[in-house]
Amino acid sequence: MKKVFTIIFIIVFCLSFSGCNNNKNTNDLFFNKKTSKMDGQLYMGGKIEYPDSMWQTPDYEYDPALDPTNPTCEGVKAFFINSPIKYKGKPTKIMGYIGFPENASEDNKVPAIVLVHGGIGTAYSDWVKMWNDRGYAAISIDTEGGQSKPDGNMYSILHDERNKYANDIIYTAGPSNNGFAIDGGLSNIQNSWMYHATSATILANSLIRSDNRVDSSKVGITGISWGGVITSIVLGYDDRFAFAMPVYGCIALNGSSGAFNSFPDDSSKETWDSVEPMKISATPTLFINSNKDKFFGLDAVSKCYNAVQNGFIAIKNDLPHSQADGANPFELVAFADAVVGKDTNVIKITQNPTKEIPVMKYKKGNDVIINSIELWYNNDSELSPSSIWNRKTLDFNDETVNIDYPNNAKYCYVNITFSNSLIHSSRLIEL
Repeated sequence: MKKVFTIIFIIVFCLSFSGCNNNKNTNDLFFNKKTSKMDGQLYMGGKIEYPDSMWQTPDYEYDPALDPTNPTCEGVKAFFINSPIKYKGKPTKIMGYIGFPENASEDNKVPAIVLVHGGIGTAYSDWVKMWNDRGYAAISIDTEGGQSKPDGNMYSILHDERNKYANDIIYTAGPSNNGFAIDGGLSNIQNSWMYHATSATILANSLIRSDNRVDSSKVGITGISWGGVITSIVLGYDDRFAFAMPVYGCIALNGSSGAFNSFPDDSSKETWDSVEPMKISATPTLFINSNKDKFFGLDAVSKCYNAVQNGFIAIKNDLPHSQADGANPFELVAFADAVVGKDTNVIKITQNPTKEIPVMKYKKGNDVIINSIELWYNNDSELSPSSIWNRKTLDFNDETVNIDYPNNAKYCYVNITFSNSLIHSSRLIEL
């Protein structure tokens, strides 16, 4: 009887002690349980339709001639995916890099991440290796019909603009980046760049999650700039991602404050630039952008944050816009690790402040230490990348922040700095 009592006491003590069950608590409290659609596209209410074969493991072959020459990327391999999506009548080939942590095995499955580069970029082996070193399998694909050079990296734009299959008798490369344009109208959407770029991303997900070293319930995605646009779009169609992290890029761009704010083809508003597909996505999604980004306005990012069911946002002061800068924010690692259960370094806003109710509420993961909470605001009549942002420190208590808006403030948001340098933000508020 004494032994039974001891066992019961240990169990009760462990359950009551937050450190014994951090991973489960974090996923339940911050990210909710998610049942994913695994066999085809999620959103069916629009003009985009992908074949069901995209959700199956694609045919692919390794290409050692394109393996990285950088010795720090040892183990990362070049490959080509055979895409079922045709371009001008020919099936396409998609170049990429794939890599795995050294300890990954069928008996020791690891989480994984799909990496989507920005405009004029390509697949990057050092980006793959960066995530391998963090304990993730990773896959990076060229979304613009090009291919990497073996000595290329994120700090250069060194690549071939067309891949080796561009003039092949049977295959071809996909189209180059021309934004949301759909030449010939919606009936010709399968020849548009964005259709091929989003298809390549879905296929990359299908490929890496099929590897027996990968935990298929823990595959995420991040995209930078135009890769963030692709990530935001794919969210509504491919529901298999455990987490998503668009950096800079987003949708809801038409009429927004950044340089990418107007598209001549009206069909973009009902296809690629619509947030409707995002609204049914339950994938935990972290949006990262600068308060001064020239290309993607904070108003557009905030609309996307509002659209998803499980949104997070980090607005960083003057974050430079580049492939390398977009790959490096440590918020990416912290968020991914929290979702897959490796850590609990996360904060979630449970009540966003508004003009009428200037109160923000949040909850934080175990062991998270808040360093400061600040209101960032400007006095501009219209939001723009050149807006001058001011800030003031806010008091907080019991995970509640009461805000006194400055009299002349027009746009503002709240930043929580935690664990020394991590940022989590409220949505953009217009006063």
